[in-house]
Amino acid sequence: MNTSLIGMGIRFIQEVGAHRQNPAGKTHQERIEQELWKRAYWVLVTLNSFSSGSAGRVILTTKDDYDLDFLIECDDEYWIESNTEFSFVQPPGQASYVTYWNHFLRLLHIVENTRRYIPSTRRWELSGWDSSPDLLEQTLMAVGLATNEWTDSIPEHLRWDPHNPNTMFFQQSAMLKTGLLFFQMRVHARWIRPGPVSPLSFSSLAICANAARSFIHILLVYHQRPDLVMMPHMIPVAFRSAVLLLINIW
Repeated sequence: MNTSLIGMGIRFIQEVGAHRQNPAGKTHQERIEQELWKRAYWVLVTLNSFSSGSAGRVILTTKDDYDLDFLIECDDEYWIESNTEFSFVQPPGQASYVTYWNHFLRLLHIVENTRRYIPSTRRWELSGWDSSPDLLEQTLMAVGLATNEWTDSIPEHLRWDPHNPNTMFFQQSAMLKTGLLFFQMRVHARWIRPGPVSPLSFSSLAICANAARSFIHILLVYHQRPDLVMMPHMIPVAFRSAVLLLINIW
């Protein structure tokens, strides 16, 4: 993913003001246009988070830069109805494909909050933050609690199920689970250091190894589905998983 292109896209959307919360469109056409702008911006935010996390770059925009609502959980075919009263209304009992995106965006918010409270060691030194083991352990516990609450909020059709017959929901559940595992590996890998083993580094290594194994299992199941192709977002996660499993063996 080209960071320069992502940055240009984000700056363009900010220029037109589509990153800010706007009143609902007065007409049906205005509402459709607003929702399309929201989709474009959220996709760029997602690409920015993945590219920065994979390459270790600073993110180009944070949640302080926007106050946009999440996406309307209604599939495209229900945006336009002959009776506008029923437009943007998902039929009862039918799960929307857009629900996945909103849950993924909530995970990205947890990722961003973690970046604020667990910066690099050098940033801790420069900012004068307390980097004591007790505070680090409390912070990691808070991160674990946030991810557990996020996991519990996922609806049944988006929970990881290797036997899910619905191809779209299978892919979406795989991406949600992959995103969570990638996040766990990113958070805990920084505490794995050479030298004497501390309780924090030992537990972090165990968490990283378990997350890596879980992802490899997802990858194997994913490749057994003949109707699917590799998603680009899985490649950096596969590389990180392999490295962490090698470290765990050593």
